[in-house]
Amino acid sequence: MSRERRSFLSGVRVAYFRDVLDHVLTMIQKLELSQDLLNSLQSTYLAKVDQRCTISVSIVQRRRIQVSIEVAKASNNINLVMKNISSFATAFLPMTFITGLWGMNVKVPFQVNDTSGETPIVFYTIIAVMIAIVIPFIYVMRRMKWL
Repeated sequence: MSRERRSFLSGVRVAYFRDVLDHVLTMIQKLELSQDLLNSLQSTYLAKVDQRCTISVSIVQRRRIQVSIEVAKASNNINLVMKNISSFATAFLPMTFITGLWGMNVKVPFQVNDTSGETPIVFYTIIAVMIAIVIPFIYVMRRMKWL
């Protein structure tokens, strides 16, 4: 097998591959040295910062925790308000759909100058259907504690 490898890689190619391997190994060694140096510098920096700021860090950490708690409370309140608004909008979605779909082109009560003789029964029927659709929505949302 070694003869087959030698025949596959000529002497010139082997020299190039050895040169590339040497460069790669050199770069790896430099990277490892740089990593060790950076780790050492980071440890030194953190030790100096810890010595100087032990008292102020605890105050800053306390304040950050307080701010974090306040932000969480505000976020929770906003979520509750948004849940209520979404539930309200969902309850009125069927009415919006029905009025948009049919356009309410029917005789409405108290319409002035109507000579067609139609009664507003269609209008009242549509309103009753809307209410009949909204009531189950509200019931389900209250049961799921969304409203």
